[in-house]
Amino acid sequence: RSRGIAGTILNDTWEWTGNDFLPHVAVPSTSPAPTLASAVGFWNLPSDELMIFGGDDGSGTNNLQWGFNPSTNLWRQLPVSGPWPAPRAWASLSESLSGEVLLFGGSSVPGTWLGDLWHWDAVNEGWEDLTPVIGPAGRSAAALQLRNDGNEATLIGGLNASGPLAELWSLAIPASGASKASQLTPGARRPRALSAAGMAHNRRGHFVLFGGRLSDGAPSGKTWKFEQTKGSWEDRSLREL
Repeated sequence: RSRGIAGTILNDTWEWTGNDFLPHVAVPSTSPAPTLASAVGFWNLPSDELMIFGGDDGSGTNNLQWGFNPSTNLWRQLPVSGPWPAPRAWASLSESLSGEVLLFGGSSVPGTWLGDLWHWDAVNEGWEDLTPVIGPAGRSAAALQLRNDGNEATLIGGLNASGPLAELWSLAIPASGASKASQLTPGARRPRALSAAGMAHNRRGHFVLFGGRLSDGAPSGKTWKFEQTKGSWEDRSLREL
């Protein structure tokens, strides 16, 4: 579900087996349209499906959500009901080991950036708005990662009218109601402003950030480790994490 050769937008589905990629030939009449920059993806434990949200099909953004069952090769479109994120592409999405899922921001139309935060209700298949009263400004392609227990998330970077960002935020996820956002101020040694980086929470409790696109458009090959208890970044490029 990304842009392929010569600008072609794709809608093929692949499964990583641990050794190689296995193609899934889905039923065309029930498959998502070719879409760019969907929020890909998370595993919905109750229905045992891969979920994707939103994206841009070339004619504009959407807020469609689809579930894919690899056992049957069938996609199903979820009904949009109740509180639901607005159409967007380049949103940030994270899933914790405990099955919690967050969706943040994205771009609704060129030049318009969103700063809302949503929590997925896997049992009822709906979204809950957790947007903090005071929090990160709207942006797309930020790195978002939930802690393994699902109670807190870290957000860094992204892109808006100011260009790539270097801000670092902590998002406390409550049992209900709005989240609480706190902007962190790490030391001078930290990642440069960037967007579209990858981030994970490792088994040692550290947030690990890799890559991204810098303000000059060049790709970054840096690997950084963030220790939340110390509030500091460490450059771990070409070193053991």
